[in-house]
Amino acid sequence: MRIRLLLLFLISLLFFNCNTEDDSTVNLHPIVGEWQLIETRDGFSGGSTFYNQNDVVYKFNSDNTVDITSTIPEFESRISTYEISFDCFIEGCPGNNGNITDIITIDSNRNIIEQLDNSNLWFGQQIFDGLDFIFERLP
Repeated sequence: MRIRLLLLFLISLLFFNCNTEDDSTVNLHPIVGEWQLIETRDGFSGGSTFYNQNDVVYKFNSDNTVDITSTIPEFESRISTYEISFDCFIEGCPGNNGNITDIITIDSNRNIIEQLDNSNLWFGQQIFDGLDFIFERLP
């Protein structure tokens, strides 16, 4: 009888400790994927430039590299690095939370993430009269 109870206990222990979840699953940041540039907005002039399909594509990879592919001379095709942080955009900003925001740094260029969801990405420096970049996710 004791052997049966011991065997039942060991089988139960084995059953509850085994699972089919893949431990190598990585939670990817929502930015990972391919994004097509559709518009840039100039904060100083207030003007916009619109782009055709596949003129400029940013492919954000899970290893924090971004492949930028361009078919137009205004943008250079290259591979860069990126980092996303939740930080103060301006050095030495006041300690209130109103100045803390999502930041994307591509190479050494820091930009505020204005919008990031399943289909839209918008980042830039328009609040400082800089350029904003507006993307749509590619399927």
